[in-house]
Amino acid sequence: MQIPLNGFEDYIGEIILERGLNYFQKGRVAEPIVIDKGKYEFDVRGSDDYLVRLTVNENIVVDYSCDCPYDMGAVCKHVAAAIFYLQKDVLDLGAKHKKEKKERKRSVSNPNDPKNVNEQVNILLGKLSFEDMKVFIREKAKEEPSFRNMFLTSFAHLNDDYSKEYYRKQIETILIRGSGKNGFIEWSDVRNVTSSVNEFLDAARKLLKNGRYQGCFNICTAVMEEMVEALQYSDDSNGDVSDCVSDALSILEEMISSNMEEEIRLMLLEYFVSAYLKNVFEDWDWHTEILVLSAMLVKSDEEGERIIAFAKNEDRDGYRENFSRDIELMIYKNTKSDEEIKKFLEKNISNPDFRRQLINKAIEDKDFEKAIKLAKEGLKEKKSNWYDFDLWNGLLFRIAELQGDREKVIEYSRVLFLDENGREKDYYGILKKNVETDKWSEFVEGLITDLKKRKRSHEVRNVYIKEQWWDRLYESLKKDPSLSEVQYYEKYLKQDYKDEIIGFYETGIYNYMKGFAERHHYKEACRYMRRMLKLGARERVDLMIEKLRKEYPRRPALLDELSKV
Repeated sequence: MQIPLNGFEDYIGEIILERGLNYFQKGRVAEPIVIDKGKYEFDVRGSDDYLVRLTVNENIVVDYSCDCPYDMGAVCKHVAAAIFYLQKDVLDLGAKHKKEKKERKRSVSNPNDPKNVNEQVNILLGKLSFEDMKVFIREKAKEEPSFRNMFLTSFAHLNDDYSKEYYRKQIETILIRGSGKNGFIEWSDVRNVTSSVNEFLDAARKLLKNGRYQGCFNICTAVMEEMVEALQYSDDSNGDVSDCVSDALSILEEMISSNMEEEIRLMLLEYFVSAYLKNVFEDWDWHTEILVLSAMLVKSDEEGERIIAFAKNEDRDGYRENFSRDIELMIYKNTKSDEEIKKFLEKNISNPDFRRQLINKAIEDKDFEKAIKLAKEGLKEKKSNWYDFDLWNGLLFRIAELQGDREKVIEYSRVLFLDENGREKDYYGILKKNVETDKWSEFVEGLITDLKKRKRSHEVRNVYIKEQWWDRLYESLKKDPSLSEVQYYEKYLKQDYKDEIIGFYETGIYNYMKGFAERHHYKEACRYMRRMLKLGARERVDLMIEKLRKEYPRRPALLDELSKV
């Protein structure tokens, strides 16, 4: 999510905003370090010290991160506090912030001082000799394991001579250091562990980019095997450990798609087959994923038959329907002729994906009659679900477009528009473009009738919006003016029905207050009051506040929230 500095309050939840402002006002945000133009690092003191990074471009926060464990939303309170710091002068918060700090004597900065970390580093690099840098790196690598690991992994792509066993030992060391006395990696330590492992994966990507496949293979397979074992003794609630395994497999998949030598292809295929037979990834989706990657590597009938046999074994557990046929098709595409592939698809046409491929091939060959027949047969299949329904109608729509058949375009656009899941295209816009102008009003009324039969009131209102029928939109909203619905449609109705919208908010807030009695409920009610203020209802809001204070005098949290409106 990108966050404009001017108006960032609209992009961050109210509770997080409030907590971020509280942190800022209590002086918990240290003066940032400017890494480079538009790049800042903040130390924010909370229950622990957290590092916040912000990247600002043209007054927009285009990237941000915090090393706190918060995972309940896009932005944490520490990031919010850092943004408040950047905007303190604009929001007139600077003076208050400075008063809370002890006064200290300010020194006058030298105009020649470097402006950011990048400049500082460049100045020192220009003055250091090559030998001094080598000495510094050697000593740091001896003293600090974290620096040593970072250095070795950052430049591992320059040397692909290291064995898989070497990388396994490196990763084992990282896992041991991250484990507690009981040998378990707690949730709070997982991120540091996986961050170090991800540096190895970055090195593997560099090796792959440079065509050094052996080194890439060694790193990826070492990561996969060590991290799948680590899942047994770590809290992977966030999925960081399993992500390492998935990322390593993705790198190997990218390798398969590259122009690698035959020796590397055979090495990969042998590894996947061996890992499958040894159940290295048993009970995880990776166990069958390596069969998919194996199928991508197959080049001969003999190789293919072996992988298909494994895939059929997976079919028998009843969990992966059609898995072996999908694998077989992949292998056919590597080893068989177009005619043999076509016959295989026709033989297994009960598989919706195979039917789709046959239809697309018929469309490609401009055999529209066959494509239409296959799609209509798909619609009649008893096993078809809503996804297949959309798929076949979508293909029939595509054929109608290619044939320039206006009546069929309207027919299938209407079907797909009325289907709740048909959202691939703007079918309403397509209908409006193709239906004759003098027939459009009657056509739309038919759509509205069918939508109402399906109890799709939201879609009916969207039609009113598209046609700018504000009176009908208002009448529809009047039947169910819930606070959330009123807020959603406010922007369309406020010009013609401002007073009515204010009335909906007022009634809704009173009803809301009768059913809820916690602070977050009070905040929600007050948020709607602020929407009333934006509509110019200051007097009515003041009367509401007075009435609520009298009605609920023993709710201090409510009185506190009302005082902020």
